[in-house]
Amino acid sequence: MVVLTCYNKACSVQGKFEESENGPEACRFHPGGPVFHDAYKGWSCCKKRVTDFGEFLAIPGCTAGPHNPEKSEAPVKPDVKNTGAKEKPDFSKERDAKNYGQETYVSAPPSREKLAAQEASEEESEVEQKCCIKPKILSSLKTELAKMELAEKNRADLTKTVQVGWPCSRSGCQETYKGEASNANCCTYHPGVPIFHEGMKFWSCCERKTSDFTAFLNQAGCETTENHDWVHPDEAALKSKENSRYDFHQTPTNITLNIYCRGVIPKETTVNVSNCRVEIDFCFGIRKTQMSLAVTELWGKVNATKSRLNIGSTKLELIMKKKTSGSWKKLHAEEIGATVFFGMKDKKPAIWPDNVASDSGEAQAAAKEKTVQKKEVVVSKHVISKPVEEDLDVDDLLENEWS
Repeated sequence: MVVLTCYNKACSVQGKFEESENGPEACRFHPGGPVFHDAYKGWSCCKKRVTDFGEFLAIPGCTAGPHNPEKSEAPVKPDVKNTGAKEKPDFSKERDAKNYGQETYVSAPPSREKLAAQEASEEESEVEQKCCIKPKILSSLKTELAKMELAEKNRADLTKTVQVGWPCSRSGCQETYKGEASNANCCTYHPGVPIFHEGMKFWSCCERKTSDFTAFLNQAGCETTENHDWVHPDEAALKSKENSRYDFHQTPTNITLNIYCRGVIPKETTVNVSNCRVEIDFCFGIRKTQMSLAVTELWGKVNATKSRLNIGSTKLELIMKKKTSGSWKKLHAEEIGATVFFGMKDKKPAIWPDNVASDSGEAQAAAKEKTVQKKEVVVSKHVISKPVEEDLDVDDLLENEWS
């Protein structure tokens, strides 16, 4: 007895039958095709739809007929020939600037050794000289200093007696004052500043990097001192707002170093630059936080006497002119072990060699006349002349104005 295969879709006898059992209504099947749409499954020949694939396979056929022992051939796809020949571009011909634009060449920054050789060929070796850059005080800083003076008066009204619940002001210390016993505990803190770079978070003093912000906040301090610095909660909140950071950007001719902090005090800020080093000591905020930025050796040489320093309400900007035009890979010469220090002033390393001469800064501070611009406003045929406030020089600040 020969067992044949039925090729009808969803055959009621699961595709196997004997030739003697075949008849006009021996097979129940689906003449249509399967339909899958919006998570529903069914057959195009009937209306029943289900979501489960097992139930779809169990849907009984909607048509009765004989078993089909012959396998139908799959439909043949038409052979489509592309008669339109595409013209291949000829790259051997000269590029058409009108259709494709002007061709430009971009070169990578030169190596530091190549840049140093180029600088040595352009100029003879010179003695390194430290120049003190005189700042230009922007008018926005004077407004900020006035706000700080008012906040300082309000701060003086805060009680100085330590009370229970006062936090420690040092970064990374989570202790609060609970009584005299709290003074016996040591303070473990971070003397550096927080740094966020390329998704990583760490302190500049210990550089234990993490990508999780909560883990960064819970990092134990890396230095220990005997006493805590208890402060009023309002002053602790004020300190949390007095943070600073730095970055730099460049053009082919200049390198610009920015320090972002609010309320820089010009009288307590000094900037020294040589042809290969930078040292910035700055004081900012109501708490008069003392911080420093020091570059032991720049990636390239600069012309120190042509440096410019601008101080505004929220930024200190140092613009240095490169001796050789080009692009720098980094701010500091990492290839020879140079580093950038950014942190508290008392932790700053010494960067100046003993043979470096000092300059008073008068050579690079060109004398300029100060003129008060007058703006004429015409109102009802009357001319009113009033002075326009210009940017200030550091010497224009009063002696009692955050000095």
